[in-house]
Amino acid sequence: MDIHEIGGIIRKVRKERGLRLEDLADDNISPATISNVERGVSHVKNEKVYYILEKLGIPLEQLPEFLLRERDDQAELKFRLTLIESMNRLGQSESALSLLEKTPIPDDHLYASQAHWLKGTCYLHQKKINKAEREFFTAIRLANRNETAKMDNIEAYSFNDLSRCSYYNNDLQQALQYADSGLDAFCPTGERPWVKYFLLRNKAIYLERLGRIVESLQLVQDVWEELPQIEPMETRLSFYWLRAELLRRSHDYETAKKFALEGIQLASLNQQYNSSLVLWCVLGSIHTVQEKWEEAENCFKIALGLPPGRVDEKSFLRACTQLGILYTHQEKWSQAEKYLTQAIQNAKRVEDYVDQMDASLALGRLFVQQNRREEAIAFYRQVVELAQKYHTEEKEYEAWHELARCWEGVDEKEFQQCTVNMFKVQEKLNQRKAGDLNEVR
Repeated sequence: MDIHEIGGIIRKVRKERGLRLEDLADDNISPATISNVERGVSHVKNEKVYYILEKLGIPLEQLPEFLLRERDDQAELKFRLTLIESMNRLGQSESALSLLEKTPIPDDHLYASQAHWLKGTCYLHQKKINKAEREFFTAIRLANRNETAKMDNIEAYSFNDLSRCSYYNNDLQQALQYADSGLDAFCPTGERPWVKYFLLRNKAIYLERLGRIVESLQLVQDVWEELPQIEPMETRLSFYWLRAELLRRSHDYETAKKFALEGIQLASLNQQYNSSLVLWCVLGSIHTVQEKWEEAENCFKIALGLPPGRVDEKSFLRACTQLGILYTHQEKWSQAEKYLTQAIQNAKRVEDYVDQMDASLALGRLFVQQNRREEAIAFYRQVVELAQKYHTEEKEYEAWHELARCWEGVDEKEFQQCTVNMFKVQEKLNQRKAGDLNEVR
């Protein structure tokens, strides 16, 4: 019989009799050792296990009977937790949370960490970020005391969801740290093996959003051979989008186009609308750079024409930004301003400050081309404030550079201040890159 199962029986009998760990302890066995036995810690000597069974009056020959009852109880509870997990994934977070509340599980139970993680996922689905974070931290703390939870990859999943919380709070550096912690905690032989790819996908996205293109692309390329085994399909397609987008930003347009088209075909076959949207946008951006205006506009129109209820709001606003940039290149000023303004407003509403910065930079450039310098400066200053608040140095550097261009030949003092600020931000970027190199070594 498994030590985890025997430990579960001991804990259950002890609690049924109203005994604390201290009540069962004596000179021969400490409360800590009893706790280790109940949690199934493998290094506990068998003699200690037998001693506790004897103290509880559980004959060894009756263990199989206890074990069968315990297995039935555990199977029923595991089914209920699986049901709750499925309900939440299908958008029934209120019902899932209600069922969890009706399923009290003490923190020393085998499935306690899973219950807290599930509660956190329900709160995250409802965008109750603070409540979700508290549950994920509790799940991680309990998982560290429970070998079963580690094998179930609850700790890795909790770190993954914590990274999503930080991402929603626009704290990309913290999101990246949590993703790395999740990968460190991941158990390759455990349950929920797909969480590895969620973590890798999310880490690549955070790196991309932070402007660390080379690192993000390297991560995606390292995963590529494993792509056919990645489930769900949405996650697999996100790697196609990442590879195409990162190659585009590395100016390898033809290779980027190849991966975008492959992803679009796969997304269409599997009716993955959001993946289709972002991949069409990558393709549209490539055609924009290549000055293939009609092809670019068709790509963006296909993207924006997808059913609104089937696509992510953030993906939609990025499409608006990219279409606005296309119209700017074509000097279709009113259409460009319309889409860029819409993107900024949507970004504010969903509190997506990275996309707000991108759209604001694009609108500033539009104003510069129209000789509306004061309006451009106002938007660039907004980007600086947001970039400093959310520690996105690449965007801050970009905004200072655009401001310097606005002031060049107009106000020497302002121009000099912008160049000094650019230098300071570049120093921060250099220090961070040096730190990353030291970690690799």
